[in-house]
Amino acid sequence: MLVTSNVVLKNFELHADALVAKRKTWADPFAGDLQIKINAGLELLGVNTKTLQTEVTSELVTLQKQALENLVTFKIQLEVDFEDEPEELKKIENKLGFSRHYDQAQSGDQQALIQMLTAFKQNMSLKLKEQIETAGTDGQSIEGLILMRDQVSDTNIQQETLKGSTPHDTAVNVEEFNAIYTKVIGICKIAPRLLPGVNTATEDFSFNRILSRLR
Repeated sequence: MLVTSNVVLKNFELHADALVAKRKTWADPFAGDLQIKINAGLELLGVNTKTLQTEVTSELVTLQKQALENLVTFKIQLEVDFEDEPEELKKIENKLGFSRHYDQAQSGDQQALIQMLTAFKQNMSLKLKEQIETAGTDGQSIEGLILMRDQVSDTNIQQETLKGSTPHDTAVNVEEFNAIYTKVIGICKIAPRLLPGVNTATEDFSFNRILSRLR
């Protein structure tokens, strides 16, 4: 529950300016206070966190490698399919994040990879997807890259959350956890309605979807 809550909070921070503009009670120190409580809860439940962190890191490395391989394959096909339309190729690459993030992602920068996949997901409209498919790239490979954005992002957040957590022999403060859950669910209910122009808002603030991806 706490790791899922942390993913929701990280997504909240990505859209904080737009959300706070429409809901003043979410201004500082709302996110900071909630982060402190989540971190404290994770430390409280920090049994075998080092082992779990190792497993998550291994999973992230595997996902990163797969995502990069899929991006390379996609880019090569794009360059071949639009070889006779260099301006259109440049336009598509700019829109999908290749021009800005691809080289850094290839060098092993996890954040650049996440930004690359985020741009790919957010800007892959149905019209653009159809154009790329018609030119030759398989639609399932495009959908696969879109899905990988959440997998890589969520696993990266899980890894960062586990860093520094230490085991504690103490009772679980159920009231504190319930308070965290209540606030996070409140974010999940309201945030998507305040971000009508963000394509990923529903997924980014679906507690159950995030939870299922982390299992």
